[in-house]
Amino acid sequence: MSSLNDCTPANKLVTDSNVTESSPELTVRIQRSSGQPLEVQIVRISTSEVKLRTPEILAPHEPILLTISDPAGHTVWRSPGEVHWSVNRPGSHEVGVFLHQRVSDELIAWTKWDRRNQLRYAVSIPAFVWWDTIHESVPVTVVNYSSNGIAILTSEPGHVGRNFLLSTYNDEKLPIIVQGTCCWQVAHELGYLVGCELPPLQGRRFSGRVIVEQ
Repeated sequence: MSSLNDCTPANKLVTDSNVTESSPELTVRIQRSSGQPLEVQIVRISTSEVKLRTPEILAPHEPILLTISDPAGHTVWRSPGEVHWSVNRPGSHEVGVFLHQRVSDELIAWTKWDRRNQLRYAVSIPAFVWWDTIHESVPVTVVNYSSNGIAILTSEPGHVGRNFLLSTYNDEKLPIIVQGTCCWQVAHELGYLVGCELPPLQGRRFSGRVIVEQ
């Protein structure tokens, strides 16, 4: 059985099996830290992360080994990763996984998966924002995060092009303080939805969430 630390060198396939846009179905499995294998489905994928549909609940921070195989059972690509986000629904579960190895160009080119530059993960995190040159804080809700950004919901208009400081807490009650730039905003039934760019990988500080949907 493969170790959770087993990984493929970046941009290399494990075998001589080549993946093209016309390749048949690939099998995706994960190995949990307990050694238990699970067959899963890829919902969305990028070069450094993946969103999976799983038959069982996986908790944030759980290490896994992701393996993709061709119809003959040959391993095409594998990488260790860490679960950082989980949505639990009756009969269906989705998890977000940060991968330790870059997804190969061949897999990214495979058209049967929904490919994105960055994946977004829904959350609902109360926070406060201080806009540049404005000294009073504004209560907001972080409604999703990606590796390099967040979206916030606010009752007051944002300030496109301006910098801000946002403060909140993670699930362990430890403070999260980030700086960023407001990139866009659109009207929302509850106010305004504001898209914000953060320094590289700072969006990952909002990870570790479990969403339960009835």
